[in-house]
Amino acid sequence: VPAAVVAHGQAVARAARGLGQALVAAGNSLDLDLLEAAARCHDLAKGQPDHAQAGAAILRDWGWPRVAELVARHADIDPPQEGPVGADEVLYLADKLVEGDQPVDLDQRFQAKLARHGGDPGAVIAIERRWSAARAIRARIAAVCERDQAAAG
Repeated sequence: VPAAVVAHGQAVARAARGLGQALVAAGNSLDLDLLEAAARCHDLAKGQPDHAQAGAAILRDWGWPRVAELVARHADIDPPQEGPVGADEVLYLADKLVEGDQPVDLDQRFQAKLARHGGDPGAVIAIERRWSAARAIRARIAAVCERDQAAAG
């Protein structure tokens, strides 16, 4: 795996663990070690067609089916509107909050993607769908953490 992919995985793992810790503190059940493992290797097959599924297949072969399950969903997700926030959602959002090995503003990231790919209608649809999913997950996490703050206050 190229060094840049390793650095990205480490940065996504930091973001995922931070989000996960806030959710756990607010009463949401998550396996933080599983989340971190999936974040570290989510782009294991980056550069291959359908890299999320390719990476998940490698992880299954290595005997890591629970990590593979999260990695398989890190590129595209349809988040639920209710229920506890899942590790797959946290990984998805953490990945979108990191560009390379640096934190990035979610909206700026997707606006830049639209600017780069605005001439491709299919790409625009995919970018807008992913952006919408990321905003929905961000809102779900905020709602859980805000409820915890209200209960503590």
